[in-house]
Amino acid sequence: DSDDEAVLIPSWWAPNAWAGAAMFLIITSHVLFHLMCHWKVWFRALTTFKTTDEMREGVFVQAVPPTHRGRSALCKVGHSAYSGRLTFEFQRQLYEFFDCEEVEKNPDEDCVPGDYGEVRLIKCPVSLNVHEYLSSRGMKNEEQ
Repeated sequence: DSDDEAVLIPSWWAPNAWAGAAMFLIITSHVLFHLMCHWKVWFRALTTFKTTDEMREGVFVQAVPPTHRGRSALCKVGHSAYSGRLTFEFQRQLYEFFDCEEVEKNPDEDCVPGDYGEVRLIKCPVSLNVHEYLSSRGMKNEEQ
């Protein structure tokens, strides 16, 4: 009896061919989206973040280095306890944000509306005498 029955291919409980193709495309696009967010910082910034006109603590900055100088990254902006300015760390270096009013400009240049400010690398002192480096005790807080 069982040999006489014809085996139907595809079987009746298998999904429709179009449903299988749609499921394959959905899973593939989902995996590709997550991989693109991991591989490309600009793609992650474009798809999961929105632009803002204000610089404040807690926002993320997309830092892009010059060509062949490392990878770009999304850096979280924090508040510096020492200078009181907004800072972020990129490639193990600290950067500080200066408002438009704080930026030293040429006398004929004004603070243009729409100009948000400037980001500068915080420079460490490298031209002091060796004795001054050896006698340094680090940053002092208000109690010391």
